[in-house]
Amino acid sequence: MKNLLKGDLAFISAQDLLEWFESRATTGTVSLSGDDYQANIYLKDGRIIYASSEETGRRLGQFMVERGVLNDSDLQQALAESQSAGKTLNRHLIDIGLVTIQTLTNLFNRLVLQILAEAFTCRSGSFSVTSPLPASVLGGPVFYASGRKLSEVFSQIQSAAKEEAIEKLNRRLGDDDIRLPVLPKVAAQLRALLEDEDTSLQSMTRVIMSDQIIASGILKVANSPFYASSGPTDSVNLAVARIGTKTALAVVTAIELKTMHLPDVPKEKLETILDNALKSAFIASGLAMQCYLDPEQAFLGGLLHDLGKTVILSVSSGCDVDSDILDEFINECHAEIGAIIASRWNYPESLQDLIRCHHDPITAETDRTIVVLQLVDGLIEHGPDWQADPQSLQFVGLDQASLQDVCQVALQAVGEFSTPV
Repeated sequence: MKNLLKGDLAFISAQDLLEWFESRATTGTVSLSGDDYQANIYLKDGRIIYASSEETGRRLGQFMVERGVLNDSDLQQALAESQSAGKTLNRHLIDIGLVTIQTLTNLFNRLVLQILAEAFTCRSGSFSVTSPLPASVLGGPVFYASGRKLSEVFSQIQSAAKEEAIEKLNRRLGDDDIRLPVLPKVAAQLRALLEDEDTSLQSMTRVIMSDQIIASGILKVANSPFYASSGPTDSVNLAVARIGTKTALAVVTAIELKTMHLPDVPKEKLETILDNALKSAFIASGLAMQCYLDPEQAFLGGLLHDLGKTVILSVSSGCDVDSDILDEFINECHAEIGAIIASRWNYPESLQDLIRCHHDPITAETDRTIVVLQLVDGLIEHGPDWQADPQSLQFVGLDQASLQDVCQVALQAVGEFSTPV
């Protein structure tokens, strides 16, 4: 074994090192070693053909077990048999038919990309380059997609990192022990009352009046510009009758959601989601009134349509997922998770569908309430002066001026609603 080069990664990064070897068409083994990192990268004519690491989860056998291709007992038996036969594990797995060459190659390519991704972030430690390549590497049976330039490898690393992060989040979301938010206590009591055909308005009022903050919130909404056309009231019973029992339930849910505590979700992000949920609920309700749609359905839709984001943020805790990838995943998946929450809270399928499809352009072609929610999202993201799509406004029967007027009134109502008692 011939030593070609040694050095310190503090002076040249692994990425720069490999680019230099590529330009010189070097064949050999690049060994990287740091306090918490060790890997070997194998080059042939400057191109990466193989990589290995002793880090936990970075050995191919462990990698296959984690992804359900092998179980642990099969792996241990295959390891023992391959050592006894003097073969590499890769070769033995194929020889005994436990995996196909295609499956092994696909998994190996993914593993190599993860090893390389970690290597390219290593900023301390040492490197050495030796030649020739080990026979175990040259003998295959799998190689990294050789012939690719490093620029293509870097692009693949980014794609693989995204796929790995999304797979990790999906596994966490699929766990049986995932904890979805539960319907808050008073809201749950009101929900049960609403499902009983014999429930009286007085029964709901008694539940609401059992909590001073909730009772005050109901009065604030009833006396807001949306509902106070018949004058102010200090009667909780009249307030519930004025805004409707479903809206009362939605308002109670909103009040209790404001105090939701999810320890795995960053406090600032949770506050932003819940604050925007409250604004969305009031704006959606106001727009629904203008469009002759169901304001109670719109209020609940606005309140709950982004609640799935809290679940994703919770399961992402400790996953070490890039923030851009996490944001993209949240945007793609929060609606479906929000619909699941609404189902768990026993809300009707119509509301579940509204939450599930609130970003769906095809459904929006026929559902005016979904378009209302999409307009609400635009106002929340860009502010009251946002210029909405004229076709969307025409479809729901609004103009730009009325959209902005409703938004201003709704935000004023939110401010009054949020003022401490």
